[in-house]
Amino acid sequence: MKKLVPAVLLAAAAAPAFAHPGHDTTTLAAGLTHPLGLDHLLAMVAVGLWSAAAFSGTRRLAGPALFMAALLA
Repeated sequence: MKKLVPAVLLAAAAAPAFAHPGHDTTTLAAGLTHPLGLDHLLAMVAVGLWSAAAFSGTRRLAGPALFMAALLA
């Protein structure tokens, strides 16, 4: 509990990163199609390659699966 309170406070105080300037952020459709861009595709490929090299067996799917879950969230 001692670690949870500061983490929640820091998360609540965080400002948007605006990591992708120039993207349309005004409509729901723009938000839903944003993860389909080239930068996200390259990140997914990198995560897949890293997971294949870093893990063995069924754990290889953990990295890409968590990345996809984060994109969906």
